[in-house]
Amino acid sequence: MTGQNSSDWLGLSGRVSVVTGGGGGIGRAVAVSLAQAGARVAAIDRDERGLEVTRAALRELGDGHVVVRCDTTSAESVSAASETIEKSLGPCSVLVNTAAVLRPGGLDALSLEEWNAVLAVNLTGYFLCAQTFGRQMRALGRGSLVHIASIAASHAQGKSGAYSVSKAGVVMLSRQLASEWGPQGIRSNVVSPGMVITPMSQSFYDTPGVTERRSAVVPVRRVGMPQDMADAILFLASDRASYVNGDEITMNRERVLTDAKSRALELVRSGYKPPVMRSDIPAPGENILATLKLGVHLMRQGEYISDHEVKIGNKVAEVLCGGNVSPGMPVSEQYFLDLEREGFKSLCGEKKTQERIQYTLKTGKTLRN
Repeated sequence: MTGQNSSDWLGLSGRVSVVTGGGGGIGRAVAVSLAQAGARVAAIDRDERGLEVTRAALRELGDGHVVVRCDTTSAESVSAASETIEKSLGPCSVLVNTAAVLRPGGLDALSLEEWNAVLAVNLTGYFLCAQTFGRQMRALGRGSLVHIASIAASHAQGKSGAYSVSKAGVVMLSRQLASEWGPQGIRSNVVSPGMVITPMSQSFYDTPGVTERRSAVVPVRRVGMPQDMADAILFLASDRASYVNGDEITMNRERVLTDAKSRALELVRSGYKPPVMRSDIPAPGENILATLKLGVHLMRQGEYISDHEVKIGNKVAEVLCGGNVSPGMPVSEQYFLDLEREGFKSLCGEKKTQERIQYTLKTGKTLRN
């Protein structure tokens, strides 16, 4: 986005918007973009030099913006920053959590200090800021939270220390906030960057050939930049996403697919072959099937089970025994799978089964069988 958004299409004009990690990278891009959209921006970070660069960028867009040094891992620091921002700009209605650190290392040798340091910034800090600024949102009766996670949240990155774990926590934190605060007019969503160049990842992309190789697997043939993330974040923060809550935008999932393909090729090269389905399994057959069905009948006679459970029991017995074949008859795995599929389809046609499925879909609870 460039220039002032005079039409306020996003509905962010005048909204007090707090950006953690605002001293650089995605955070600075978000802060500047919010200011361009007419928001009153507060960039917070513990990087004072970075904040000064952000301050200068915001000053070029006009007055009504502040930068505040804040350690988001400290409840006292976050509380003090929120008071300063509320006095200067008013109550917060948009919070964007972008602050993050990465301390690489294998889990076998990762120290507890390094583990806690990453979780403190990448997860606990998000919780503290959401909780603190969320109080102001509840007083307003509206608000939007956007948190930066990563494709590492769903696709573990080896030797990344606690990073993948922390980002997975961010996704679930956002969903819980959405669930708890949604009725109060507050939304919470996630943007999960894939391949993007930021100050934290810059050294990796400085390696010759890395940018070219990664660009080649992205449909638009380029690696993402902080502004690409900022554009998605502004949408989620805005009224244009008023019906989006507890959701996640994944920016270029191709990295996940590419890594999965590479892993599959490695397995093939190492000699891996998919298992061959057996065709000589001795099915228990009609004698055992008759015994099981008799047991089911006796349980019904004793009123221990219902008519519907009789049907389920008989279908399960048929699958286990291979149907009415002769005892010990060789059958294939596919034969059992076909029996299971047909039994499942048959039971799904039962009115009682359909009622139970509807009950589970509506309540999230399961009934017996």
